[in-house]
Amino acid sequence: MGYMVTKLTHTVGVPYEVLVAKAAEAVLWLRRQPAPPKALLGPVEEGVIHHLMFPDREAPLKLRTSMALQLFVDRALEICRRSNPGLGHLDVLHQEVVFSQADVDESNFGVSPDGRPVIFDFFEIGRVPVPLANFTLVCGTAFAQDIAKIVSDTLHLGWQAAPDMILIAVVAATLVMVYDKKLGLNHDGTPKVVSRSKFEAARSVGIEPCDSSL
Repeated sequence: MGYMVTKLTHTVGVPYEVLVAKAAEAVLWLRRQPAPPKALLGPVEEGVIHHLMFPDREAPLKLRTSMALQLFVDRALEICRRSNPGLGHLDVLHQEVVFSQADVDESNFGVSPDGRPVIFDFFEIGRVPVPLANFTLVCGTAFAQDIAKIVSDTLHLGWQAAPDMILIAVVAATLVMVYDKKLGLNHDGTPKVVSRSKFEAARSVGIEPCDSSL
């Protein structure tokens, strides 16, 4: 058992290797926590998903269901397939959803005086599909990658998730490049209905607009 810190607590200095091991213990503990009733993706309370896949580690839309997230990544990969038609499919819809710390940094983990792991920064903790949780470790900081080795050995992950890691990185790169980070989608992942301009509306009823105020 560890601590999830909501108030001031004491931690002790430990060697880097011990901190990595304790942080891995905390990450595994988070993954084992049951979801609250009617839980959505992202934080337990209101908010958006926090993850490395998104610019500034914040989803541009709510995307609170697995279906909404699936539609979002499908749209991002669809954009990429214009130049790389061989890209595969990233499945987040049918994956287990777990709690994950989006900012796996040394400053967000500690060790209590009695040797238990401590997790800081609740704001960065939320529920995401397993491939996204794995990406945070495998493709995160050097500290996160050291944790990933322990988590991978414990859960017997190996490198089977490599294709997913690549596709998540592709989605992340796409979101950096495109102007519209929302990809023309609503919060539930469905396409936005683009309203017609006044010119188009006028022409649809047989009127040829000539007034610039239209």
